[in-house]
Amino acid sequence: MSTPDPRPRPQYGEYASPDEALAAARARDPWAPPSTPPVTSAPQQPAAATRAPSRTDRSWTLVLLVLGGFFTAYAILTMTTLDVNFEQFYEVYGIEGSHQVTPVEPIAAGVVIVSHLALLVGSVILARRRLQAGRLAFWIPLAAGAIASVIFFVAFAAIVAADPNIMEYMNSIPALPVPTPTP
Repeated sequence: MSTPDPRPRPQYGEYASPDEALAAARARDPWAPPSTPPVTSAPQQPAAATRAPSRTDRSWTLVLLVLGGFFTAYAILTMTTLDVNFEQFYEVYGIEGSHQVTPVEPIAAGVVIVSHLALLVGSVILARRRLQAGRLAFWIPLAAGAIASVIFFVAFAAIVAADPNIMEYMNSIPALPVPTPTP
């Protein structure tokens, strides 16, 4: 005959094995998971608690993503209507001639459009993942906006520099006089 267990009689399943706990849970909840996680003898480290992102971070991230969407739309519209924009530029500054599409223009416009869309989609995905993980995310659309701005201005400068009429106009502007030091 075995010796009686010196422990007090368990209440509410506190001494139950994982199988007994699962059976008790199923008795209370028929939608309980079908299996239990494996029991390990080593003490487990507490799981890193995912903290909820702050409302300020979530708000700023959303605002920056929306602004990124507007600026992406602006960049796409600018690059798809370059001929109209340059004609207005020629008219305002009195540049003779008309805008000539150079081989640089469609390449630069394509780079801007594709890169801006990729940066916007990538920043939305990464910011969403970081917000769900409870990590700081406002810097992602901010960094994507900085990269997009550099790409836009470099591409636009290349387009302007490739236009012979604009370069001729820029070269015809007299240089500013260099001030001479007073004795």
